[in-house]
Parts: sequence; C-alpha cells; structure tokens
Amino acid sequence: MKLKHTIAPAVFYSSVFLVVGIGIILFAIRIIMSGEAKLSTLSFVIMFVGIIIVVISLLSIKSTLKKVKVTDDLKQTGYKCPGVIIEIVPDYSMAIDGNHPFIARCHVMDSVTGEIMVLKSDPYFNNLSKLMYKEVDVYIDDLKKGRYFIDMDKLISENPGLVSEIASYDYTPY
Repeated sequence: MKLKHTIAPAVFYSSVFLVVGIGIILFAIRIIMSGEAKLSTLSFVIMFVGIIIVVISLLSIKSTLKKVKVTDDLKQTGYKCPGVIIEIVPDYSMAIDGNHPFIARCHVMDSVTGEIMVLKSDPYFNNLSKLMYKEVDVYIDDLKKGRYFIDMDKLISENPGLVSEIASYDYTPY
C-alpha cells in the first residue's frame, strides 16, 4: 500500500491529533491520581475531550487508509477504460486558506453497455486546466459502477509542463 502525496499529509495530521489526544488523556489521569477532589470533575471532562480526539483521529486514519486500499484494489481488479477530460472546475465544497481545489470531469464509455458516464476525479490543488481533452485511465469496479478511480496522478506525472504547482483561481465558467 503506497501513500500518495495527497494522502500522506492526512495520515500525518491525524497521527498528530492522535498523539495530542493521548497526551490529554494521560494529563487527565495524572490529575485524577494526584487525589485533589476539586479537580476530579474537571479532569474527567479533560479526559472525555481527549478520548473524543483519539476516536476522531483513529476514524480519520482508518478512512484515509481504506481509500488507499480501494484505489489499489481498483487498479488491480477493476477494468481499465480510457476517459477524456471534458471539464476542469473548482470544487467549492472545500477550501484551504480560501483556495479551492480543482476536479476533472471525464467522459468514459462503458465497454460492456456502451453507456457514456460522466465521472469526477478527486480534488487537486494543482491547476489542471491545460489537461483538458487529454485521455486519462479510469478504473471501474465490475460489480459496482459507482466505484471508480480516475488516475490523474499518472496523467500529471506524464505532463509535468502542463500542470502548474500553484493553482490559478481566476475561473469563469464560460
């Protein structure tokens, strides 16, 4: 299981929160063990906050690693279809420091049914606009058509001059 450059930071930050949560729990246990009655209620509240932080970080790590596993499984067992990038748009559902990532929408023809599907990629903070109308590999699950992976990383690595590292957010739809 190889962590992509977009997945590794998520695991790192979740691990940092995990360590912080464990530290808070140990701090609360130390207060409880000191035997001061005035601080016992406060220490239980602190411990509860620590437990919540630990649980959230463990769930975050689990979901991130599951996404990596699903992607690897699709690359190995899913069927590979060529797709064409038809649109690059900002993903306004998320933002980091006020910047929105880009997603690519692709047309993919299902080789079994002949149906044309429109699929969207994972979000990328790179400016992908020069990758319009490029062919990209799409891996689709045989059993669940809604489970797919668009291999944008391969396309980006093959066209390094077309992808700028700093995304441009001057987007006009038409």
